[in-house]
Amino acid sequence: MGRRRSVLESCSMPAKVPWLPSRVPAGAQAERCPQCGRRALIPWTLRRDNLTKAVIRTWVCTECQTTLERVESE
Repeated sequence: MGRRRSVLESCSMPAKVPWLPSRVPAGAQAERCPQCGRRALIPWTLRRDNLTKAVIRTWVCTECQTTLERVESE
């Protein structure tokens, strides 16, 4: 006899990436995510580009976990 799959098992969403934030921290200024449209896009990491020396901020959506990078002023 075959195993019956439940509705939740067959339609489950993919697991979230554990090292990305899954909640908007208290006091964070969240923006609207261009991917999912929710107000859950938060600034996450800051780095300097090795070639251009520009400061780049990585933003992450805590709902759909889309990431995007934006150049920041110094």
